[in-house]
Amino acid sequence: MALVGLDAFGQNAIPPPPAPPPPRGFPVHAAVPIGRPGDWVSDNDYPVTALRRHETGRSGFVLAIDSTGTPTSCQITQTSDYAVLDQTTCSVMMRRARFRPALDVDGKPTAGSWRSSVNWAIPQDFEPLPQAGTVRVAFDVLPDGTVANCTVNDMEGALATFLGGDICLKRKNFAAPRDKAGKPVKKHVEFEMLLTVTDAP
Repeated sequence: MALVGLDAFGQNAIPPPPAPPPPRGFPVHAAVPIGRPGDWVSDNDYPVTALRRHETGRSGFVLAIDSTGTPTSCQITQTSDYAVLDQTTCSVMMRRARFRPALDVDGKPTAGSWRSSVNWAIPQDFEPLPQAGTVRVAFDVLPDGTVANCTVNDMEGALATFLGGDICLKRKNFAAPRDKAGKPVKKHVEFEMLLTVTDAP
């Protein structure tokens, strides 16, 4: 009698029954990224708050992809331990990730999924692109011309970086303010700065 084959334990091995065919609509060919996934995230996507706090980590995720190759949802599967990094990961992927859709047993486009991760690491000597925002600054000029009681409102972190962190003019000395009679007085100053960021022509 001919042996069919031997398994690792020296006993007769019986071939397993063939697997049943996948059901209609079940993806048998995975979704394929269009372009380079590494280009979907850039240094400019790094959340400003995370940059300022030196937060780093890897955010693993899974995208649900419809039959047109468009992501319909994003779920974090491995947290970076920082909510802002995880949230930015999914936000960027939902906006930019595009795929050739998965195919079913009949070769027709169907829903699928795709897993990957983003490693958030702060580049050396990296300064984030300024973000559009409005800054309102108020301060007093004391009778000797020095600045005091400075407050800054509605300031984006990237705007502060862009302005060099010296918004309150701590080292600035003004001419000593005086009233109409020439007596030294304190003056209150308020101003507003608007920064816009647009696509270059």
